[in-house]
Amino acid sequence: MIIANSFFESPVAWFRLVFGPTEYHPDTYQYASRIFTFGDAPTYFIARIVGFFGVVCGGSYYSIAIFFAVLSFSGVWALFNAFCTLYPALVKQLAVACLFIPSLWFWGSGILKDPITLSALGWIVYGVFGVVFQRRYSISMVLIFIVSFYILYTIKIYILMCLIPGIMVMVGFASMKRIDNWALKLLIVPFIVIIVIFGGFFSVQEISEDNQRYSLDAIAYTAEETAKWLEYVGEQQAGSVYTFGDYDFSTGGMIRKAPMAVFTGLFRPVIWEVRNPVMLLSALESLFMIVLLIRVIWKIGLSRFFSQIFSNPVVGFCMVFSLAFAFAIGISTYNFGSLVRYRIPLIPFFIIGLYLISEGQNFTKRTDSRA
Repeated sequence: MIIANSFFESPVAWFRLVFGPTEYHPDTYQYASRIFTFGDAPTYFIARIVGFFGVVCGGSYYSIAIFFAVLSFSGVWALFNAFCTLYPALVKQLAVACLFIPSLWFWGSGILKDPITLSALGWIVYGVFGVVFQRRYSISMVLIFIVSFYILYTIKIYILMCLIPGIMVMVGFASMKRIDNWALKLLIVPFIVIIVIFGGFFSVQEISEDNQRYSLDAIAYTAEETAKWLEYVGEQQAGSVYTFGDYDFSTGGMIRKAPMAVFTGLFRPVIWEVRNPVMLLSALESLFMIVLLIRVIWKIGLSRFFSQIFSNPVVGFCMVFSLAFAFAIGISTYNFGSLVRYRIPLIPFFIIGLYLISEGQNFTKRTDSRA
């Protein structure tokens, strides 16, 4: 509440603390020197939001928490509406994926980074779906998209680094579906694949170039650094840690660990790894996703399972984002306590992807007609 309290002593200092750069200034030093996150831009961004809402709410912690919860829910609701517009017959399944997952409510309602980033993610997807499938353009949506993009870029850039390749895949698949001539489609497919791969690569490169921790050259080091720190914290606090053996974060080492990292990001902790009630809740969610995955494969078969991923642009987007995000957090977390919080952005997309694969061609015509 240091920033909020500064408003009543020096409105100029408050304005600088909320909207200014993270640099010490004579007007703000007496306040900034007491904020230990002042030099950490992603974490301090949350302090800015708290400082702004703290003035509006009169310094009430509970009122600020309500604002965070409302922001989080707005993004989740936007995500739910984006998918419902394309698949109205699956509204119940979409509600389960977006609105009734306990972790989304538990971790998406406190004064943390997660409610803000979850909201931004939902609004970005809502805007992208509107443009790609509905040809919907508006100044308000452009502004919301820009703000949401900036929030993810500032707070958790790795979400963007996983999201952009998924969006590129979706746009590429949607473009191919507009081509009716099969000969022309086969001729163009390699070019679209190349555009998607290089477009995703260069987009991620451009986004990460200003953040040295997540630049493509340093990302392996960042993953190793994060993994060791979270494992240390987990051990010191008697938490539940996991390991993949050695700390080989070379390209080859990360590729070798990829299957287990993806499995960990999606489905762990499992029931026998539970150490506390919060982990139990997450383990039950993991069990639900495992059972749903097995059920879908059993229902349609493995070959149709993969064919749906490549035939439906929305499914392709959901799965690329989910798997990329699962790998990113699985390979770098090494602490179940952190993992269950970090993975909440992927849960709705993975479950929705499975539901869409299960229904197959019954619900692709609406998407195709808008692509």
